[in-house]
Amino acid sequence: SGSWFHSSPSHLEQLSTSSRLFVASYQNNDMDNNNNKKNDVVTTAAQQLVDAVNQKKHKQKKKGLVTKANEKQEEFAVDFDWKSISESVFSENDQRPVILFDGVCNLCNGGVNFVMDHDPSAKFRFASLQTTAAQSLLIRDGRHPTQTQTIVLVTPHKSHTGSLAVAKICSQLEHALLKTAGQVGQVTPKWIREGIFKVVSKHRYMLGENDSCRLDLDGEYSSRFVSDPSVVEDLATTTTSTATKSEE
Repeated sequence: SGSWFHSSPSHLEQLSTSSRLFVASYQNNDMDNNNNKKNDVVTTAAQQLVDAVNQKKHKQKKKGLVTKANEKQEEFAVDFDWKSISESVFSENDQRPVILFDGVCNLCNGGVNFVMDHDPSAKFRFASLQTTAAQSLLIRDGRHPTQTQTIVLVTPHKSHTGSLAVAKICSQLEHALLKTAGQVGQVTPKWIREGIFKVVSKHRYMLGENDSCRLDLDGEYSSRFVSDPSVVEDLATTTTSTATKSEE
């Protein structure tokens, strides 16, 4: 084989050329790997920067919303401690959402009865918009306590109004068709959903007005309605006065 190499210088030249090509190829691959690593580092750093910016924007937006709500709260002149009342609605023992409804509207009262009939596990509670408890919850979320005339779904941390509130309520009821309708409603374009809701809401008094809801003769539904502090206080005063007169 040695004589073959000596006698074939062209083969040696080809072998040398092949070796140089192999080395060059190896160096190129090594450079590509280094470049890929650098690109990965740059991409990771860029993504971290984007995440940091988005997080900062989210905090600023949240802070802005809180400030806006606080400004609105300061505009409402009420003669009750709305903050304490709103906090008492969502105690450690009861975190169920509260549906705020127009208590003098027959259609709204019918809606309350409908939800109660399809919510046997009592996922929701109720409060009339005319009560102090409901008005306190509205102020908590920066809404006007007496000029809000739409259905409101209030959770421990936020609230939803109008058609979105209705859709979220339906999605939690124990009826397959209502669940589906609620889920579809939440993904329906807002302008369509709100358009239908506003038409119904505008004509809700066509069925008349009433200042009472479902009769609860046996107290079965007392836990479904949020107690109004002013009513409880008046009841306590009346009870004390009656007891005093009885002792006399």
